[in-house]
Amino acid sequence: PRFPPLVLIGFDVDQTLWQNTPARIHAIRTEIYQEISTRTGVTHKEAAEGFEKRYAELNSASSVFRSYGITENPQEIMRDCMDRANIAAFLTPDKTLRHVLTRIKNRDDHPTLAVITDGRRANTLDKIHALGLTNIFTEFACWDTYSENKSNGLIFPHLRQKYQASADQLLMIGDRESDDIKRAHADGWKTIHLSEKPSSLATAHIRNITELEILLL
Repeated sequence: PRFPPLVLIGFDVDQTLWQNTPARIHAIRTEIYQEISTRTGVTHKEAAEGFEKRYAELNSASSVFRSYGITENPQEIMRDCMDRANIAAFLTPDKTLRHVLTRIKNRDDHPTLAVITDGRRANTLDKIHALGLTNIFTEFACWDTYSENKSNGLIFPHLRQKYQASADQLLMIGDRESDDIKRAHADGWKTIHLSEKPSSLATAHIRNITELEILLL
């Protein structure tokens, strides 16, 4: 597809700007298992086995927490787990990605590059710095940046109004259909789905973030 001149390009962070590795998955899962064990009284092993079985069915850590009766803001609990997992410590500068994003930022239309994430700002900035992407992004729409956020979908109309742009001048890129594609699409944004199983709602589909070089340059 051809994209019109863009005012803003939004990027999810986790599993979009960086991909899972066994070490990263282990760090996150360890914190989740401990959270379930502490809150329910099951052993760490039981928590691990229970989480993996339920996650295979529910495909959402927050939904797994709810299935255990952990209903006091499970998304906030997941943010706690992500903070403790300290994924930034597992990341290294991605020179290829920085090159691609720099070229996109320097397009003739000079779009603002934004981070749009449900993660907390401090944790997000640590990951952006670890990836060597400092100074690439000039807008950080994190969980604790605005009252409008990605979870409630209100960040998309908020940014459209903030940048005084029409929806077709805005683009969201992410790996999760529910959080990144559907909610941006609902506000009229263009979308690029980073996934092996593309969403029918997405404007375009890629399997690797560096493929943006083909679509946007």
